[in-house]
Amino acid sequence: MRLGRNSVLAFLLAVCSLATACQGQAAGRGSSLVGTNLGAEAAPGFTLLDQQGKEVALSDLKGKTVALTFLYSSCPDICPVITNKFGTVHDALGERARAVAFVAVTVDPERDTTARLRQYLEAQGLAGKMLFLTGDRAQLEAVWDAYHILVSRPSQGQAAYTVTHSDAVYVLDKDSRMRALMHTDLLPADLQRNLELLIAK
Repeated sequence: MRLGRNSVLAFLLAVCSLATACQGQAAGRGSSLVGTNLGAEAAPGFTLLDQQGKEVALSDLKGKTVALTFLYSSCPDICPVITNKFGTVHDALGERARAVAFVAVTVDPERDTTARLRQYLEAQGLAGKMLFLTGDRAQLEAVWDAYHILVSRPSQGQAAYTVTHSDAVYVLDKDSRMRALMHTDLLPADLQRNLELLIAK
């Protein structure tokens, strides 16, 4: 049975989230990008609010290379690791960081208000370096579905809870096309290499 493009992408994301061995694969034969090859399909569009309460659409970022991930501010382990790696890459790029948008979309809309996201980025030393986007649950569920991000949390009503979600870092080119899928075990040098290659194109 032949799988459609979206089915293939969902399958790759599910497999790679469980088996991080695919992180080291080249993104397609003859390509020097690191990660899983996503071809050059248009990335699903969205419009959400950033940490300043300003509407940001993916289309607003055209002309920039984009590193897109999915996090939440109360995450006790993996999310701070990936934000730290984004910060490391941002700083290593120097002036070239102006050509890149580092973007996170929350998987916890109930707690991740714009004020909370702003505080999180400030605490992580990422104010002015990264966009952290939120919205209402319906808006975000549409984005999660479009990017094949599985999100699970305990029943509503608990004040303290942990969100389980797919592990993904999408690398988009200047035309908002999906080029590679990486994961939170990525080496900052590999993400930097991907971004530099796409900046130069």
